[in-house]
Amino acid sequence: LKESAQGGHGPHGLCIGATGSGKSEFLRSLVLGLVATHSPEQLNLVLVDFKGGATFAGMDRMHHVAASITNLADEQFLVDRMREALEGELVRRQELLRSFQVAKVDDYEEARRANPDFSGPPLPALLLVVDEFSELLTARPDFIDLFVQLGRLGRSLHIHLLLASQRLEEGRLRGLESHLSYRIALKTFSAAESRVVLGNSDAYNLPATPGAGYLKTDAGSAQRFDSYFVSKPNGHSGVTAPRPLSFVSTVPQIVTFSAAYTQAAPIPLDPSTTNEHEGDPPRESDWELINEGLAGIGIKAHEIWLPPLKPRIRLGQCGGVELVARSVESDVFPTIPWAVMDLPFQQRQSTFEIDFSSAGSSFLVVGAPRSGKSFALLALAMSAAMRARPRHLHIYGIDFGGGVLSALERLPHTAGIARKGERDKQRRIVRIIESEISRREEEFRTRGLTSIAQCRPRAGDRPEAFAEIVVLIDGWSAARTEIADLDEAIGQIAAQGLAVGVHVVVAASRWMDVRPVVRDALSTRIELRIVDPADSMFGRRAAQAIPTEYPGRGMVGTGQLIQILCPELITPADDSAEAAGTTADMTVEINNISHAWSAVLPGEHAPQIRLLPDRVPFADLSGILATARSRAVDNSTMPLPVGVEEENLAPAYLDLIATPLVLVFGNAGSGKSMLVNVLATAVEASARASDVRILLVDY
Repeated sequence: LKESAQGGHGPHGLCIGATGSGKSEFLRSLVLGLVATHSPEQLNLVLVDFKGGATFAGMDRMHHVAASITNLADEQFLVDRMREALEGELVRRQELLRSFQVAKVDDYEEARRANPDFSGPPLPALLLVVDEFSELLTARPDFIDLFVQLGRLGRSLHIHLLLASQRLEEGRLRGLESHLSYRIALKTFSAAESRVVLGNSDAYNLPATPGAGYLKTDAGSAQRFDSYFVSKPNGHSGVTAPRPLSFVSTVPQIVTFSAAYTQAAPIPLDPSTTNEHEGDPPRESDWELINEGLAGIGIKAHEIWLPPLKPRIRLGQCGGVELVARSVESDVFPTIPWAVMDLPFQQRQSTFEIDFSSAGSSFLVVGAPRSGKSFALLALAMSAAMRARPRHLHIYGIDFGGGVLSALERLPHTAGIARKGERDKQRRIVRIIESEISRREEEFRTRGLTSIAQCRPRAGDRPEAFAEIVVLIDGWSAARTEIADLDEAIGQIAAQGLAVGVHVVVAASRWMDVRPVVRDALSTRIELRIVDPADSMFGRRAAQAIPTEYPGRGMVGTGQLIQILCPELITPADDSAEAAGTTADMTVEINNISHAWSAVLPGEHAPQIRLLPDRVPFADLSGILATARSRAVDNSTMPLPVGVEEENLAPAYLDLIATPLVLVFGNAGSGKSMLVNVLATAVEASARASDVRILLVDY
């Protein structure tokens, strides 16, 4: 596999073989021959099987294997993920060479071996074996561009490409032919396929014996060969000769082998070094023998391919109610884990966290029905409630999404949740947030503050006055229909509130349901599975890659894939419950968080929403009549208490001297006559009889 300048036939090649030609067996033999004669520090493997996955089954236990990717045909979104991972490996190797100011991997490895203090990691040769690559190109024709890129850069980066398939159509390898330095043809389906690979029909005329094939290199004519058969069970053939792979017992010598991979020599076969004793049961096959002997041996290869995101990642995996006890003493508002982000290009997965001090702490979550929007909002609130004290975090909710958010009322952090139909409470939440923003802006001006974090140390005995406020709105389309001017109000809250610690999280079904005044104010946008991929802000192809059966799977930022944490803390006793889709009781989960806070901070609770009462007896206002009389120091004013105002739930006054003409409108039964009665009673209670006369005309 070395390049021709080093006396080899590589670096890139092609293998074609019809069904039954022994192609899979040949690939296994080739891979086993490489791992048995090269340490993981010299050679790493990326094994890709577009269908089935049986060709390289079990090899991921070896430390040589940097990635083992199978069943791409069943999970089409994994194809794009694999492309990103391979492109990321190209960039990683280029950055390593650039950082150590060398031109190619040969120079890098030579410097690493010569200098014991060399700080760079090993950069072994990387062999990418792709089985059924023709099927891959059928599903993703543009994938040929990556193969061409690997072919062009592989020589200097020591990346070797071996593409294998059952059949090959002429023209399929556009742009790649010039980079293929060797070709292997087992028996082909047709003479035309043999001519594409070898230039003649010899492969089509091969006998039907599995493993029979030709190797054609740039150096000369095709060579006839028969592949080894490594999957045959050992000890049952009746052959008395020593087992051909008894050298597995010398594997530790491979690990310490110091020569460059370009100079590696096969380990001599010495039956006397075998660890097997008489009477031991025979191994199943040479394939199993090598797999078991090399599993876990040597330096683990750099992981190019991390396992794909699980369809369900519990919030409890980032910490449970034990976090409550640790959060009590901290006055620093923490970052809140909300999802797991898949970054195949960087070859890592990271926790997607919310930093409420950043500009991206207001969110718009868009997704089709049953895509996980409501549970995403619930997970955010639960994650924050476990990490922040009730006096540091206040949660408000407007729930038009089926009542999921109502469970949050059990948390001590929740100030109030307004459901569908509770119009007074909905309006009250919006007014409270607007009033709180105005109050905080005034505090900032008078105190000369620039951030909410500066306010908490100066809050004194009222730390709740500068708590982080999170407003959750589920079911945006229905909410804006029922609540008048919600677009303008929420747009203004989201735009002005971020600077003073007010954060808005909106869940909607479609992007077009959210007007620009709101959409532009919500800086971070998450797209779950949507009904019509054509409406996706990340593009149709990216939207089609979101599996329909994965609630909470979506995209964020520039299209990074995320899996929002499932709002569950309790892990099932066995995996079968999870596989069956068993979900924990949200009431129990939230009660556990609430009880944990009650145990460490009894009585600490976010201020509850105060609503206008349905009925206010006039006797309840009698206590303020003295205040009204004190205001009326002369006959120039007459403030009369007529009820309770919504803004601050304080008494509402009507001054009949300052406003002598009053009109009262209302439908039958709305309270017009009662208001007249209240005014007359207030006049009698607050003014001297010599100063006031009442003329009442009642029709």
